[in-house]
Amino acid sequence: MTEATVIETAKPAPAPPVVSATAPPLEVTATPAPAAPVVEAKAPEAASFDWRKEIAGDDEKLYKHLERTPDLKTLHKRLEDSQKELKDSGRIKVPGKDATDQDRVAFNQSLGVPEKADDYKIKLDLPEGVTLDETDHASLKQITEYLHAKGGFTASPDVVKNAQELYVELRENAQAALVAKGELAHQETLKALKAEWGYDFKNNVGFANAAVTGLFGKEVASDILNTRLEDGTRLGDFQPFLKAMNMAGRQLAQDPLFLPTNSLQGDPKTLSARKSEIQALRYGTPQQQKLYASPEVQLELDTLIAKEIAAMSNKAA
Repeated sequence: MTEATVIETAKPAPAPPVVSATAPPLEVTATPAPAAPVVEAKAPEAASFDWRKEIAGDDEKLYKHLERTPDLKTLHKRLEDSQKELKDSGRIKVPGKDATDQDRVAFNQSLGVPEKADDYKIKLDLPEGVTLDETDHASLKQITEYLHAKGGFTASPDVVKNAQELYVELRENAQAALVAKGELAHQETLKALKAEWGYDFKNNVGFANAAVTGLFGKEVASDILNTRLEDGTRLGDFQPFLKAMNMAGRQLAQDPLFLPTNSLQGDPKTLSARKSEIQALRYGTPQQQKLYASPEVQLELDTLIAKEIAAMSNKAA
């Protein structure tokens, strides 16, 4: 070998192993990474709600009053209790079986029941034309005293007034029924006496009315004739009474000594003049026609007719 540098030829590197394409794939197992710690998200802190300020607004006095209430639940409970108390305060507590006399008196006072029956302040609104007589007032007083003695709701002013109004209504209904029966009796009497007396009907009625005037006086004659019997018939429509008064009138006409100022006698001219005046009312104004139809004027007309007949009878005698 020469001194020249001997360059050693490098040996080639070994070839990589041949991997068969049919070889199964390598299984690589991944190791899971450790889970990150869970951090709970905190909600943002809500602003404090001042319900007292919301209710009171700018009212400082109310705000201070609300400060005595710890929370809304307590406030709601207090409101419910207040409403119940107000509701119960408007109710009237009825005395029970064990109630004392003092409890009953207090109960009556709460209803407006007076201490005495005469102390009720009740004003009845009577229908037009309706008046009450002594008998009616006595009946109303009896009703009032009875209800007052019962006490409680039965004795309250409203109940007593309703009872009195009911009395008046029933009284008017009964009176109307009597008037209706009386009118029927009047028509039946006219029919019967016209059939019995015939052409003398008008004269006989005149004698009867004149007798009533002569015996009882002009001031009360109309009241007597209009007095109603139990069935509603007017005394002036009661056939036995009319017949008796007709006979009495004829006797008075023939007996001037029976009455010093014999109402069945008079100057025929004067009687005829007055009769004409009354009969003229029948064809006058509405007011005059109404006057002509009144019981008083009709009674006077019948009396005048009877006097005329009596005068002619005396003259003929």
